[in-house]
Amino acid sequence: RPGGFENRQLSGMLFSRSQLPASVLAALLLASTLPPSHGFATFPTTPAMLGSGRLPRRGYGGGVRSRARLGALSMGVEQWKESKLAGAESNILGCLPFPMDDILLPGETKQLHLYEARFLKLFEEAVSNHGSCIGGLIFTGSTDIAAVAGLSDVIEWQRRTDAGVSVKLRGVGRVKIAGVKSFDPFIQVGANEYNDKPVEDVDALRKLADEVRALHGDCVGLQTKIDAGKAGAEAEPFDWGHERTDTSQAFREPLEVQIIRLRKVLDANSSLDDPHLWGCPSRELEDLQLLSFAGIAGFDPSVRMRALDMQDTMVRMNEARFKLDQQRQILAAKAAIFSLNLE
Repeated sequence: RPGGFENRQLSGMLFSRSQLPASVLAALLLASTLPPSHGFATFPTTPAMLGSGRLPRRGYGGGVRSRARLGALSMGVEQWKESKLAGAESNILGCLPFPMDDILLPGETKQLHLYEARFLKLFEEAVSNHGSCIGGLIFTGSTDIAAVAGLSDVIEWQRRTDAGVSVKLRGVGRVKIAGVKSFDPFIQVGANEYNDKPVEDVDALRKLADEVRALHGDCVGLQTKIDAGKAGAEAEPFDWGHERTDTSQAFREPLEVQIIRLRKVLDANSSLDDPHLWGCPSRELEDLQLLSFAGIAGFDPSVRMRALDMQDTMVRMNEARFKLDQQRQILAAKAAIFSLNLE
């Protein structure tokens, strides 16, 4: 159950080692650290183009299976919420364990290869009874599990000729973990949707969003200049100290182009019953919330985890502005160094 441990990088609560039974914790940690030869393998996180067709109700027979494109809110999420047992305080959700490096933000997709029996059972249960929804249980350290998890649904799958199935997951939202229900045969938790609070000052959010777009545009321009310098001359490598991940791919195209791709992914396989995602009252606020995620998506896993954990669109947008301003300064320094090397 959620309780008193708080990670300094997060605003939300975590499950800590002291709050989980030793047997459950050991099994969860083992599942999160197994190499690709033990159950499932992950591939890069990307925005994806989707096909047509429908997932079957049961089994995982041959051929590519995709889900039909209809509107805006994932039908899978609606089906998962409708599966709540009478009188229950949370929905049952099967989960895969992931390190912070594999966090899925809304609109991102990830390819998995499932081949161990328990993960195939999780896949079949999700497709058959939970609207194809799967949780991404996030390990924030060697013994801590974030109480906020990613909510994904299966948008495409195919039986493999070697073993198991290839599955494509789409990030559609977030959930708050209410408690671990079971581990056998796979991880099941009680979970509820975790959405942002209503925006109180839309005008201020719009202004902040404009600043995020402008800063990201500056970063794209500087990255383009750096790329041109690399093409023109072989610059000597420069040690940037604690830069932990390569974020340059996020700054090689305009933010709005990235938003269009994310939107295309999210709009695929949707219900017309509710036109807006994440409880937003309008398409504009939905787009602004998506922008707050996209603006921060190119940074390191701890920053992405904080974005997932935040429940205030304004705070997340402000974090995106702060990180983008820092990134602009870093890229400006790099561009200056490349300019010196060329002269």
